[in-house]
Amino acid sequence: MSKAIITVVIALVVLALAPVAIGEKGYVLIAFNDYTIEGTITAFVIAIILLAAFSFVIYKLLRYVLSLYGITRFKWASRADKRKLSNLKTGVWQFINRDFTGAQQSLAKAHVPAGWESIAQAISARAALESGNKADARLHLEKVAQQDASNIAQMLVESEQAELAKESMEQITKNKKATNLELANFAEYLVAQQDWSTLNDQLSRFEKKHALSDEQWQQLFERYFAALDLNALNSAYGNLPKKLKEKAEFHYLTNLASFSPEQTDKCLLKLAKGDKYREVWQILSKCNNTKLFDTQKFIQSRLKKIPEDETLLLTLAYIAKAQGDFELACKVFNKVLSRENANKHWRVAAECFNQTGQLDKAISLYQTYA
Repeated sequence: MSKAIITVVIALVVLALAPVAIGEKGYVLIAFNDYTIEGTITAFVIAIILLAAFSFVIYKLLRYVLSLYGITRFKWASRADKRKLSNLKTGVWQFINRDFTGAQQSLAKAHVPAGWESIAQAISARAALESGNKADARLHLEKVAQQDASNIAQMLVESEQAELAKESMEQITKNKKATNLELANFAEYLVAQQDWSTLNDQLSRFEKKHALSDEQWQQLFERYFAALDLNALNSAYGNLPKKLKEKAEFHYLTNLASFSPEQTDKCLLKLAKGDKYREVWQILSKCNNTKLFDTQKFIQSRLKKIPEDETLLLTLAYIAKAQGDFELACKVFNKVLSRENANKHWRVAAECFNQTGQLDKAISLYQTYA
């Protein structure tokens, strides 16, 4: 561009000086209706140069003034965007810190980047649900894009819109390329709907895809098995693959204890013989009025050989508590409970002390470890 301007300027200068160099001024006449412009070639060229220079100055001046307006407008827009992005960050942090009301307010004033609108609406919906506002949650969920519907199935159920989630969830049963997130949401949906038949059919798929974390598996089996009667419980557990049986064993035995003490006794005896005492403690901590003759007999026989064994004594205390023999449980806890193991066993010990009227010991444990 600059080369073209320089070329034009040089041409005009040559045109202006050429008549002077040859000693001939030349003459230019321009007539338009009643108007005429006349003069020498040199004067005419100089006039063109001056007009061009003046036009250039005016152009630069206008551009500068317009740029000032543009900069000012950009500054205002930039400040507004920064405020909106700040609201977005604040809203997300409030949500993380469980300030759900504050999160809703901040996100309502936030600027959401393109492609993240559904996520922002889902966060606002979750915040509304946690605040107990189902109506507000439904409004946010309505704004989530259709292609993201599978990710909000659980919230649709919680906001009493389970039918809206049903179609997208049913598609997952046919979609072999469903993501782990979609499968995890599908599992949560099935549990929420208590669709145990479909859940049972899909469990192997969830396991093969590694769709659920260990914590999610525990939550699933806790709710699943708690809803079954004895026959359904045994059938559901018996049909599980080996890896899932290991994950489900705790909740299976915990629920089994309320139906079949004899069967529970046999299962716990098997665990004790395999030195799986930690699992025995976990299960018995949830059991009450469960007869465990064989398991207790086995533990006591081992204690005769090693009477001071801490693990065996703790197991006996848990067995006594589960059978309602709180006197024996307290006697054992008084002997074996120490600073090294109390942080794991104080709750059960406190329950036993409370049941036998030893409130001072129970309160002391609560004050020390709660």
